[in-house]
Amino acid sequence: MKKDENLNRYPLKSLEIIYRDKELVVVNKPAGLLVHRSAMDRHETQFALQMTREQVGGRVFPVHRLDRPTSGLLVFALNRHGARELSRQFENKQVKKVYLAVVRGYLQGAGTIDHGLENIKKGKIKTKVTCDTIPPLHGNGFEGATTVQGQVSQGKEQKKDRTALPCSKQAAITDYVNLATVELPVRVDKYPTSRYSLVALYPGTGRRHQLRRHMKHISHPIVGDTIYGKSRHNDFFKHTLHCKGLLLCAVNISFVHPVTGTKINLWARPDDRFQGVLDRLGWKDALANFKKNANNLSQAPH
Repeated sequence: MKKDENLNRYPLKSLEIIYRDKELVVVNKPAGLLVHRSAMDRHETQFALQMTREQVGGRVFPVHRLDRPTSGLLVFALNRHGARELSRQFENKQVKKVYLAVVRGYLQGAGTIDHGLENIKKGKIKTKVTCDTIPPLHGNGFEGATTVQGQVSQGKEQKKDRTALPCSKQAAITDYVNLATVELPVRVDKYPTSRYSLVALYPGTGRRHQLRRHMKHISHPIVGDTIYGKSRHNDFFKHTLHCKGLLLCAVNISFVHPVTGTKINLWARPDDRFQGVLDRLGWKDALANFKKNANNLSQAPH
């Protein structure tokens, strides 16, 4: 486990509850917090499941997962019936999710990543060990930085033949929409300037580390990813922008209530760490504008 994946240096007192009724509860999970106990993390003392149970005063049932370094919306059922129904919706791909991510480079427009992924067993992930460092910048701002706010693009998806994948791979699909881009007058890698994009990601499938692996596949890794990203850019954000950890947040989720049948559509604000980066890069209003202009952000752009 990379140290940056555990961002909680001090015990958390409670989790932000986004929604709660008699059947379910939705919390805003901080980056670095495990969902539940794991044999590989015996030293950990706090878990989202345990904290939620203590806050609601009763048993909770996990119905989906959220990677430890990923922040955002996490759903728990409050009874077995709700757990079965919500789990069924997740399994049948009826739950729609939107993630916010900062990625390296200019990822323009909107598109679909249709790329099968090998199944990863827990504990079998190879991590990178590098010693790249970035010289500190003087001052608090970036003179000459260029920021471009992206427009919500509702392009038509090109129909593709889903060819059979090797038995070692599973089908995996992710849609994306560019929200904003920025070019900083800073040499982080081999170029004299450094470019980054703010994107909305819509997973069509739920493979392990899917969004992180897909973004690496198209050469736009998520900033702060210690497994699939690039250490020079991670170090730049950590030491210069004072933001460490994965910049990936589950900001929106929509599903059908397990009892009433009504549609539940929920949003979470990125944590202060993430929001600080958005403010610093001139993207303060990018997510708000995206939410305002899109008719239904819980649906992938087709």
